[in-house]
Amino acid sequence: MVDICPESIYRNSCSHAWRSLPKVWNEVRNKIIWSVLNGETLKFWMDNWVPDTGPLWDARITSHGINKMATVREFVGEDGNWKWGVLSAWLSQLVLLHISGIAPPRADLGPDVICLNGMDNGHFSISDIYTGLTERTWRANNTYEFGKMSQRNNFRSIL
Repeated sequence: MVDICPESIYRNSCSHAWRSLPKVWNEVRNKIIWSVLNGETLKFWMDNWVPDTGPLWDARITSHGINKMATVREFVGEDGNWKWGVLSAWLSQLVLLHISGIAPPRADLGPDVICLNGMDNGHFSISDIYTGLTERTWRANNTYEFGKMSQRNNFRSIL
């Protein structure tokens, strides 16, 4: 996720708005979640793709035998289902329950999509992010797919 959503957005010479944004950037990053499609770009353990769980690295039972950089796709068997036997060795039943609510990735679905928690109408602007941060009222039930934004609201274009 670092390529799309860097850990820092600090810039030396920029507007007042840009100088203020790094102060809340970690909070914005915490609202980002992935929608699993083909599972080839998402890091199973390090990216935030399971709702209400965060990165699975923080939820693991053990680290023994884990490849931190494995993709989500690597945890799907040839039958197209999650590799539950493998996953149950590393994750709790509660986390497995969360994963069971996510369809396993499929190659024909295309690339994974980055989303933003708390947006319920499918459209958002930088102003909406600001309002969410200042009011602290992110609605966790909904996500917004970045790929559907208009060009003028493309959050990635300002990074």
